[in-house]
Amino acid sequence: MSHKFNVRGGSTRRSDNSRTFNPATSNDRGEPRCFACNKFGHVLRDCPFPCTLCGESGHTKRYCTKNKNEPRANTLSVCDRESSSPNRYLRTAHINNHEVTALLDTGSSSCLLKESVAANLGLEISPCKTNIFSFGNQLNPVSQSLGATVIDFQIEDVVGKDIYVLIVPDSTQPLDLIVGRPFLDLSYIAYARVGEKLHIGYAKDYPFINSDYIDVANNNQPELYSVSSN
Repeated sequence: MSHKFNVRGGSTRRSDNSRTFNPATSNDRGEPRCFACNKFGHVLRDCPFPCTLCGESGHTKRYCTKNKNEPRANTLSVCDRESSSPNRYLRTAHINNHEVTALLDTGSSSCLLKESVAANLGLEISPCKTNIFSFGNQLNPVSQSLGATVIDFQIEDVVGKDIYVLIVPDSTQPLDLIVGRPFLDLSYIAYARVGEKLHIGYAKDYPFINSDYIDVANNNQPELYSVSSN
């Protein structure tokens, strides 16, 4: 369940009772948690538990591509479409030690990567047809994915593991990568919009409980977002 935190003006000092983030990305022995079966000791791409739809391992029913002839729906929402500062959500992402231009889109239900970028990076692509709709229009898809892949990528100091990414034609988006909720809603990631800027960090580090992010004079009060693993 998604939680939204509003930090008001005044002191930003937190008490011990305010520690509500619970990333739970590993156990006491340091074993990683699989985000498919929620068990420890392996990551999603190595999950031994089979998909309940096709019986194969390495993915869940949600991401199964066996029904590739029956397109699924995903929503694309360019989050800064009404912003006076169109670059505030632009970031440099790192995939396989390569830099790509990324847009953080808090309203998108998918992460989308251009076909040419995927080819240049040598990514392994699985067949997948998924209809993609623009924000406010769920009747006519603006595009359809060509395939899908599961990758790790980094934005600023934050690394997202095993992110499900749709591959789309170059003609459908000008940017290399659109980063949606599969990355932003990870339990160990938190982000905040402060004025015209969007900040991102690891939830366990409480990256925004810092007076440097609060501009009281301009009434810029940060809105914090994270996803609980409970």
